[in-house]
This record gives sequence, C-alpha cells and structure tokens, in this order.
Amino acid sequence: MEPTHGKHKASKSASEDIISRMPDNVITHILDRLPIQYAVRTCILSRNWRFKWTLLSNVVFDKKFFEYSLGIVAVDWLGNIAITSSLVFHLVCHFPKLQDLYLDLRNCKFLEESGSTKWVSTSFHCLRLLMLYPIDFNSDVKLSFAFDMIWGLPELQTLMITAVYNDAVQSYTLCSSSLNHISMGQLKLCSVVFKSFRAYENEIYLIKKLLDCSPLLKKIDIYPSRSLMCGDNDRKLMLTKKLLKLQRASSAAEANIYWS
Repeated sequence: MEPTHGKHKASKSASEDIISRMPDNVITHILDRLPIQYAVRTCILSRNWRFKWTLLSNVVFDKKFFEYSLGIVAVDWLGNIAITSSLVFHLVCHFPKLQDLYLDLRNCKFLEESGSTKWVSTSFHCLRLLMLYPIDFNSDVKLSFAFDMIWGLPELQTLMITAVYNDAVQSYTLCSSSLNHISMGQLKLCSVVFKSFRAYENEIYLIKKLLDCSPLLKKIDIYPSRSLMCGDNDRKLMLTKKLLKLQRASSAAEANIYWS
C-alpha cells in the first residue's frame, strides 16, 4: 500500500500550477524575457493567465510586431507599413506596468489623423524610459507624435531619440501653433540622449523645450550626424554657443556635444 500512496502523492504534486502561484514581479521577470508575441500568447494557457501578459515592464514595438501581432500588411514596394499615433497609444495602454518602451519606427509610415479621431492618453504613470528610433524631423505627423509621446508620460526619466531626414534638407519647419493640442507642462526627465543631430531648427526647438520643461534634468548628450561632424570648425563653435545659451529649468543640467 505504501508505494501506491507515494505514487499518488507525486502525481498530485506534479499537477500543481507552481508558476501561476508565483508573485507578479517574478512572472513579469519571466515574460520580459520572451518576444512580445509569445508573451501575449500566454493568455491561452488558462483563465488565470488571460491577462498576465499585461504585466510586461519593457516592450519593443517594431515593424515585425505590427505585422505578426496585428496583421498589418505593407502598403508599398519598400515594405513600409501604415500606422497611426492613436494605434500606438492604444497598444501602450494595454501595459499598465510598463516601465521601458522601445519604439522602432523604421519602415513605419504614420497616417494623418483629424483632431476628432486622434487619441492621446496621459495614463502611463509607470513608464520611465522611452526610446524613439528614428524620428523623421521633416514629418509633421511624426514630430507631433514624438511631442505627444514625451509630454504624455508624466513620470518619464530617460529619453533616447534618433533623428532622421528622409529628404536631404529640412523642408518642414515646426511651429508652436502645430503643437497647440499638447499641454507642455513640466517633465521629470533626468537624462536625454539625442543621436544623429544635424542642428536643424526642428531639432533645436525640441531641445529648447526639453531644457525649458525639465527642472530635474542632469544632462543631455548630443551626438551630431556624420555630415555635421565633417563640417567646418566655425559652424561647430557657433552651434555649441547657441545650445549653451538655451534657457534651462535645471541649473544642474549639462549639455554635452560629442564631436568625436
């Protein structure tokens, strides 16, 4: 009789759902190490796991995610897909515990939205790090999205942004009137990294606003584009002086330009 009892005991132990009984922070630790599409698929495991994927603390949204998770197909021969700002914000809202958000926007074309259909949320109170790569500073739609995203994150501490220009020169100049829908209050940014900086007015406008609205900012690191680094020294000196003269909400904020 004793062996039978032992066998029954082992069977009962094997059937216990040990993983589901783990603390949420441990489950988040596990899910964060899965590709997002696999993390989302855990919803079919059981009723208890239906919304566990929303505990993810870091997420990467890129073309592959939009294609395979949402079924979005390419709209041109270059393989670009069409998305909207509202779609991105709607997706982010599914992750209330999200702390790190990486937006890889290569091959993503943003469609314009009217004021009545555009949807922006300021409910991302856990998000601390945002990476925007790349942002076309010649596109009013993408620029507006970048401002919406940055000023829609009340607890954002670290911002990494990479500039790109699909045209050889700047053809669109950002003006404050195009951002009237954004409430540019104070940010909690501590660190900013700006890559592929070309010193065009749209870039300087963003840096000016970040410095002006970030009383906790410690540093902003600026990495010039290759074309700017190869320019003459007089222009580099003039640009450095221009950036150093920008008003700052934080007396401790350092603006570092890496010319080499």
